[in-house]
Amino acid sequence: MFKKTAIPVITLIILLILFIVLKRAPGGRSMYSTATGKKVITNFESDQAMRIEISQQDKQLVLTREQDKWFVSSAFNYPANQEKISALLNKVNHLKESDIASRNTEKHAMFEVDAAQGKLLKIYNSKQELLADFYAGKMGHDYQSTYLRLHNANDVIIVDAPLMWLVTLEIKQWLDRTLLKCDVKDITQITLKSTVITDTELTTLSQDDKQEWTIITPTSYSCDKSTATELAQGLSNLELENVVPITDLAVYGLEQPQRSITVQLKSRSQRDKILIGKTTESGDYYVKNDASPFVVVVRKDVINRLNKKLEDMIDRTLTKFEQANVTELTLTYPQTEIAVTKNDAGNWLLQKPESAPAQKDTVNFIINTLANLRANSATMEKDIAGLELETPQLKIMVKLKDGSTQGLLIGKKKDDQLHYVKKADSPTIYLLTKHYVETLSKKLEDFKIPTPPTNPPEPPKKPDSTEEKK
Repeated sequence: MFKKTAIPVITLIILLILFIVLKRAPGGRSMYSTATGKKVITNFESDQAMRIEISQQDKQLVLTREQDKWFVSSAFNYPANQEKISALLNKVNHLKESDIASRNTEKHAMFEVDAAQGKLLKIYNSKQELLADFYAGKMGHDYQSTYLRLHNANDVIIVDAPLMWLVTLEIKQWLDRTLLKCDVKDITQITLKSTVITDTELTTLSQDDKQEWTIITPTSYSCDKSTATELAQGLSNLELENVVPITDLAVYGLEQPQRSITVQLKSRSQRDKILIGKTTESGDYYVKNDASPFVVVVRKDVINRLNKKLEDMIDRTLTKFEQANVTELTLTYPQTEIAVTKNDAGNWLLQKPESAPAQKDTVNFIINTLANLRANSATMEKDIAGLELETPQLKIMVKLKDGSTQGLLIGKKKDDQLHYVKKADSPTIYLLTKHYVETLSKKLEDFKIPTPPTNPPEPPKKPDSTEEKK
């Protein structure tokens, strides 16, 4: 009976000991706990702050306020992220002590509030008087608190706020990273200019009230909507990574940039012009807003998404129709023409080079491939004859119920994978993979319905050997 009672009692005692140890461990409540909930920084008002310093050993970041705007003094006085600074000041103003973690100076390093590891935050007013002065240490065990030590004090306290992302020395976190910000629907025009030696390419896209895009320069083209939308979205929230010293723009390739992007908005008459210069050692780009004195760095993947050529933006749709609306299909080769029509019963009939029922599956396969066909890309080549598009290898045409026609001219190969192609009613030349060309290139035999084989007569049955003996 004693053993049965003793085991639960011993277990309970062990659990109590563990509970006390854990509560005294870093992150738990301490033997010094006061749980007062009192404000850590007293007599502090956010609007009094004029200068913020964050330092750690030999690193320092300085933010200064001029009238109502904050600037990153450590980054050539570049405009700061006003919302982040407001969040920091508001957090400091409302910091409350939830516990005392330690009064032992030897444990400062363990909580990362010593001079070597802690981030020292100093906030000054206009008279250079200190409003706040403390070390922000590591995050608390619940990820919603932080170890903190007032400068020149011994106590390590726990405050009810995560300060890690606010008290940071990373300059990028304090910069106003928005290089260009606008609503995509507010954009009316985008002009891309590329200058290489003496050759200048200028492309202008226009967006109407229905968010439809058209290429208007150098000549009128239908625009690929997805490409134009990607370009507009990339520009609508263009962000920088860093700021560099203001010096001779030629050093950054920005005195006469080889590329620029101009954005016109409905909401204002002034245009935003983004200049793109040389690359950094890591491959990112030096960039400048023409209206700003600052040179910044923008990630290469961001710029590459904006680096669109005219042929990238031309609509790649080669044909677009409903398969059920096709009444005629014609394939014209240099030496022959194959034509099929659909009768009132919905059956396909060969008309050229001979009359016969047509293989339905072959016709539907071609039409299905042709409907909504898109090219790989457009190309700026103009030599129709040299690309064998005046006398194409294959001309394929469909006639629709409304009497309209759509067609495609297939020229010679560009390489092992691509053919030059052109719409029958457009001068634009495109590139199409050989897979689609081979799918569309059918022979006369493919259209013919195969004749079922005639079964040969069965050979006479040999008499059974036992019957012969009889």
